[in-house]
Amino acid sequence: MDPGFEVNRRWEEHSVAEVTPAGVYFKQREWYAYLDENKREWEYSRFVDLTLRKNSIDKANRRRLEDEGKFIESYWRHLPRAFQARLKVFGFVHFESMLIIDEKGDPACADSHIFIDFNEKYGPFEGFKADLEQSHQLLDNGGGIR
Repeated sequence: MDPGFEVNRRWEEHSVAEVTPAGVYFKQREWYAYLDENKREWEYSRFVDLTLRKNSIDKANRRRLEDEGKFIESYWRHLPRAFQARLKVFGFVHFESMLIIDEKGDPACADSHIFIDFNEKYGPFEGFKADLEQSHQLLDNGGGIR
């Protein structure tokens, strides 16, 4: 992989999470989180990106498969279940921002490709929303793009 790829990406792999009348939400990241509902406190770590991908997009995503990531997972799993949570981040793209949709992909990746201009601030996305989940239940819906 190009050494400058993490600084200046020109492609990323994301799965579709939701299609709306205006555009598409793609799952961008998933992080381990800690939530104490009684104290109304929560925190998350960006050290390991849990998002499953065929091609890791950066160090945080590669770590989920390496010893460091397995150590962090073990630490998180040893938290009381009542405090275990995950933060899921979704990036939004309007349909009119999609330049080309190639449903066949290419020889290296047969999945569909959507070509979008990247911007300096958000990469391929125009905005984000985030969901905090605990025991597979949505706790905080970030709503809309921001």
